[in-house]
Amino acid sequence: MARFKLQQSGVLDTETGAHIPNDPANRHWQEYQEWLAVPNVPDPEFTLQELKDKKKVEINGWREDALAALTVDHGGNTYDADKLARENLTSTLTAIQAGVAVPNPLDWRDATDVTRSLAHTDLNTICGLMFAAVDTAYNHSWDLKADVDAAADESAVNAIVW
Repeated sequence: MARFKLQQSGVLDTETGAHIPNDPANRHWQEYQEWLAVPNVPDPEFTLQELKDKKKVEINGWREDALAALTVDHGGNTYDADKLARENLTSTLTAIQAGVAVPNPLDWRDATDVTRSLAHTDLNTICGLMFAAVDTAYNHSWDLKADVDAAADESAVNAIVW
């Protein structure tokens, strides 16, 4: 571990815990410049493991954004497949399976708010499509996290995008 660690607006003195701003008039900054001239090399702002951990959190956010905007296509129409839509469809299918008298076909809104008459078999198909889309999003996030684990340096971590 080096005595200094890079930060966005200066360096951190790891011996004292003091932040030293990038200011040529600051005596601590001048000491840091002398330390660099020896030559010494400061530690990066983040270790590779810290960068990987941050990227995995970012991947989780990307996945949640994708799930919030999820849609599926069936019968030439697009249906919302976000969390609320999945919960509504699951509740409807649970009622059908429990023997509740649910109209068949049932009026269901598509993603453009147009009412569509869907048979129970269509609802089952849409539910399966939703499951597959969610599974795909999760698998993609897991693949990206595996790429993060395999990354050998900062540029490889930074190159990983949704």
